[in-house]
Amino acid sequence: MAYPDPGLSVRWTGTDVKITATNLARAVMLDFGAVAAQPSDDGFDLLPGESVTIHVVSDASAATLRKALTLRTLAR
Repeated sequence: MAYPDPGLSVRWTGTDVKITATNLARAVMLDFGAVAAQPSDDGFDLLPGESVTIHVVSDASAATLRKALTLRTLAR
């Protein structure tokens, strides 16, 4: 099944990241690559207009987490 682009936007406040979807976002996953980071939730759906705030625990700085974050969904 092909899903449309979820239109995700990200806003950081320290080590908390607020993710908002314009369209349906199925199986949103946070990927920090080689940076050791543990999100409070990793694998969720968002309805159009819905947001979720995730706390990220890591020894890395907030700036490093911002640069490392890649969001993945079933659409991409």
